[in-house]
Amino acid sequence: MYSHYIGGTAVEGLGELMSVHNPATEQLAGELRMATEAQAEAALKSAEKAFAEWSHTPLQKRGEWMERLAQAIEEKRELILDVLMSETGKPMAQAEEDFDMLPRCLRYYYEEAKRLHGRIIEDEDNSYMNLIKRQPVGVVVGYRSWNFPMLNLAYKLGPVLASGCTCVLKPSPLTPLPTMMIGSIAETIGFP
Repeated sequence: MYSHYIGGTAVEGLGELMSVHNPATEQLAGELRMATEAQAEAALKSAEKAFAEWSHTPLQKRGEWMERLAQAIEEKRELILDVLMSETGKPMAQAEEDFDMLPRCLRYYYEEAKRLHGRIIEDEDNSYMNLIKRQPVGVVVGYRSWNFPMLNLAYKLGPVLASGCTCVLKPSPLTPLPTMMIGSIAETIGFP
């Protein structure tokens, strides 16, 4: 059974039982209980609470956490690939490409965030100075498609975490299992 990751801990869904099947073989890939509306609300509140701390975490420290997460994900590569192929029906080469994007994007977006700086823009007659200050905006809610579960997770999670925001991610009901596994990995390493 797969768990949701809410407030830094694994939480079993209280909603209906959902079975995920391999689209190629129709074999059962896994089961999980869906989150209820109350659990989704709790996830949003937890993300808001976490934002207060994460948004003030220095970029270097956020990067260290992102690297720890990337390494922990890579350590579970074979297991995640098995679930990914079972859930999506993808051949190994495509599943590996999909998988590799998550740790790669966690590292990439941290490196990109290092290059974001404020700017000063003077107006046409130099009577005013305008400052562009980049800062975290809050909680991001990400709805993801089914076709590349890890890639879609990477493109949401990487920039959100690097920028100092927090998130609630809703995977596709067709391919939720790898996302649930990433939540479990985050819990294992104590991700904030």
